[in-house]
Amino acid sequence: ATPVDNYPFKTWNTKQLAWSGQLSEEVAGQFWNTQYDYLINLNPLPCVPLETVAALSRAHLRVGAYHEESTEFYDVMVDINGSRDIQQLIGQVDFYIKKINK
Repeated sequence: ATPVDNYPFKTWNTKQLAWSGQLSEEVAGQFWNTQYDYLINLNPLPCVPLETVAALSRAHLRVGAYHEESTEFYDVMVDINGSRDIQQLIGQVDFYIKKINK
């Protein structure tokens, strides 16, 4: 993964995607073989590469925006009523993670 200076976690961009739109096996394998407490997808829209990452992740808790066609990929889904507002999604994820951690 190509790190972004501001983030203390791994990030990816389109350079790491194969022609099929999936993460390359090398990048994906490094991620999938690491166990995390949380995997949080902050993309408010359905995204096949990110849903694949969530589905195969060894994270203890996988969180993402609610989309009817994506329910098998996440343990917790946040319904933001079809909004594309990432700030709304972040606020809801933060709210529920704090509830879970009590």
